[in-house]
Amino acid sequence: MTTANKGRTNIMTMSWHMMMEFNPHRISCIIGPWDYSFEALQATKECVIAIPTFDLATKVVEIGNCSGQHESGRRPRFRAQLKPSTG
Repeated sequence: MTTANKGRTNIMTMSWHMMMEFNPHRISCIIGPWDYSFEALQATKECVIAIPTFDLATKVVEIGNCSGQHESGRRPRFRAQLKPSTG
């Protein structure tokens, strides 16, 4: 999941998500105040949920094993290139 707030983008690896409904589209995931992205999600009510391809699996695990809160950010560290959402 990617969130953005106050000029800062954060990438968060989710360990669990589930399709809840097809029309309208609803996805359920677990996120709470222990996650750095929680504050941005509450403030903006927006996020992007992307399903990575297999070739990104190693990078996804590395991103998930560090905190975005205590570092300059995961995106520069892992050279993650973000694209605008299409939805």
